[in-house]
Amino acid sequence: MICKLVEPTIKSDNPFENCKLDRQRYAHILTKVICQNNGCVFSIDGEWGSGKTTFVRMWKQSLMNEGFNVLYFNVWEHDFISDPIIGMVSQFRAMNGIEKVKASFAGFTAAAGKVASGMIPSLVKGLVKKYVSEDAVEVIESAAESISHSFDKIIDEYVEQCQSMEEFRKALENLVESSTQEGKPLVFIIDELDRCNPHFAVKVLERIKHLFNVPNIVFVLSIDKQQLLHSICGYYGSERLNAEEYLKRFIDIEYRLPDPDVDKFTNYLYDIYEFDSFFASEARKRYFQRDKEKEEFLRMAKIIFESMHLNLRQMEKIFGHIRLALQTFGENQQVSPGTFLMIMYFRANESDFYRQIKNKELSAQEMLSQIENVLPNSIFIENENNKYTVFGYAVWGIAQLMVSYCLDMSGRQSEPLLEKNNTNNTTNDTYKLLITPRIIPVSEFQRAIEWYYNHIFGNEKVVPLGYLIQHIELLSPVHD
Repeated sequence: MICKLVEPTIKSDNPFENCKLDRQRYAHILTKVICQNNGCVFSIDGEWGSGKTTFVRMWKQSLMNEGFNVLYFNVWEHDFISDPIIGMVSQFRAMNGIEKVKASFAGFTAAAGKVASGMIPSLVKGLVKKYVSEDAVEVIESAAESISHSFDKIIDEYVEQCQSMEEFRKALENLVESSTQEGKPLVFIIDELDRCNPHFAVKVLERIKHLFNVPNIVFVLSIDKQQLLHSICGYYGSERLNAEEYLKRFIDIEYRLPDPDVDKFTNYLYDIYEFDSFFASEARKRYFQRDKEKEEFLRMAKIIFESMHLNLRQMEKIFGHIRLALQTFGENQQVSPGTFLMIMYFRANESDFYRQIKNKELSAQEMLSQIENVLPNSIFIENENNKYTVFGYAVWGIAQLMVSYCLDMSGRQSEPLLEKNNTNNTTNDTYKLLITPRIIPVSEFQRAIEWYYNHIFGNEKVVPLGYLIQHIELLSPVHD
């Protein structure tokens, strides 16, 4: 049993073989796009946890297999450097092993050293030696000696710096030209830009625009655009800044990585976490219907994941914790998979609400109202397409949760949800619902409540919510 996924293996001969999100087709599209641009800045946008890094690494290998020169730079791992130019230049060292590139590379690193010496006067020599080259160290030392702190030479230094930048761009252009094939630009992937400190992130954008903007090189920025916009506002210290317009100055083409297929990914998680070894075990089949728990679990997982727009990492964390928590159940203990999954979602994403549930701080009406506030209205709207899918499972799942919440640990009602109408007909009792849904259809909800009331006891009984929370919090013994 596993409780945490590992990064998928990226095979050199078939990079997307282990991709469970069917994203190879997007890589083919993007490859054609960059081939039609001889120099641009391209962004791949996706929320944190959406699998961007895995995608760009797979795409990187795919590009290399097609004869592209590709550089990859995780800037988040290097934002301790005072200026990103050092880390960016260092990535080109991988090209120095190409025979026809060696001459161009020497001139490039020398030009890079002159630029860096002007931008980073306090640069440590050992750091430059590590990230750039020995040639650059010598240039920086000689440049540093020539720098005067006299105000009289500010203009001269400015002109010299402009010349150094032009030399750098020309040297970079020569390097790129010597290292690429016709129709295949050099691809420079910048990953995790949105996770950097704001100062470093903005500097990366500026260095790309002012120094690395040469023909035949395509920069690919893997970003969460909204987070990067926040970084830009943070850097300039104002939320009034139109960060979106500012970002457009640096990015030529924007691409939004499509959301994954929730059904496919949920099924994949179910298999990889080996849930069948619990729900479909031979020991458990003696007490429960083999497929009923699995069906209920997957149905509710897909409803929550889809309707709440969870990213891949959030889905993984929920499944990982559930799989661990299931180890605290005995073979004959009721799980109530749909209720269990909803509570796990609240625990992971609605922590205040979960605390109130755990501590039994809410009345039944307050509990129902909060559920309707947290979950999207769309899952409670009945139509011909969802009557027996989303709508049915959502309404009945919440009914089960409410009955479970209103039971104490001994299985007795701590708060009634129904009361019997006054009638002399004892064979067909009718009930009045004591809580009022604001969005959930009342008739269907009451029908579900009544059904679960009749199954508080029995082989597939509704269990107290406190009992499930004990397992979620890993307060029960773990079984082998």
